[in-house]
Formats: sequence, C-alpha cells, structure tokens
Amino acid sequence: VGAAYVKDYNTHFGSLPRPSQVVWGSNFGGMGMLTEKDLDEFAEYMKSGAMEQDFKDGCENDRFYLLNLLEKFMDVAELADETATKLIFRGSLGALFPEKKPEEEGDKE
Repeated sequence: VGAAYVKDYNTHFGSLPRPSQVVWGSNFGGMGMLTEKDLDEFAEYMKSGAMEQDFKDGCENDRFYLLNLLEKFMDVAELADETATKLIFRGSLGALFPEKKPEEEGDKE
C-alpha cells in the first residue's frame, strides 16, 4: 500500500483499521471478538453522517472500501440473525417449542 493511500486513508477514516491491519486474537477459533463498544462506534460513525461524508470526500478506493465494509456488515448481520434463531430454538426455548418434523407439518387438522 502506497504512502499516499495510507495518508489519504488516515485523513478520511482516522482510527478505522484497513482490513489488512486487523489482527485476530486467539479466542473463538482464532477469530477476534467484536465488542459492544466496537459496534456502538460503528453505528455512531454511520448515524453521525461521518461515513456519508467520508464517502463523498473519498477517492475511488475509499468508496470501494466503505461499500465493501457495508456489504460485509450486512452479510454478518444476516448470519447473526440466523445464529440467534438457532441458539434460541435449540436452547432452552427449543425445549418449550420443539421443532416439528416435516412429516408432522402435513398433519394439520
């Protein structure tokens, strides 16, 4: 990555790490864990209009980075929804509401 890009990136995105700078921890199968603080800061970055301004002011690489980041975030949010559903229905609530087998679903009276 060229020095000009790093300077431009740091001007626009401040403390947000580039994907190549993210260092994963040893927990959770080698993956680092996001904290609520990380998510709150990202939400504030979007709510405040700073992301929109960074997109408007950014070069093509910056815009591509932001769009990629948002797309990945939406993919992860969808996965989080699926995972939460599995945890809830396979966990303690699953015992209260067992999943019907496909052959049971046809037996509607």
